[in-house]
Amino acid sequence: MHFEVCYYHSIERALSLGLSRFGPGAGGEHKLPRGFAPTLTKSAHWLREPRLFGPVSDFLEEERRAVRAELDAGASPPRR
Repeated sequence: MHFEVCYYHSIERALSLGLSRFGPGAGGEHKLPRGFAPTLTKSAHWLREPRLFGPVSDFLEEERRAVRAELDAGASPPRR
């Protein structure tokens, strides 16, 4: 259901409107089988609870390193 609503329906809608581009949003490797190359994205995080800053910051740094390693291992996707 997720892919029907988020991808297939939206692609059909873009085609019916004559749009030349469709952006599937942020995400990763699950988009490859559907013909979309992952793209680097940026995000901003605001945490109301100060105690969450450290753990979230640590996770984001780990994720950043993993994404960079994956990109370095293969072809870099286009930047937005």
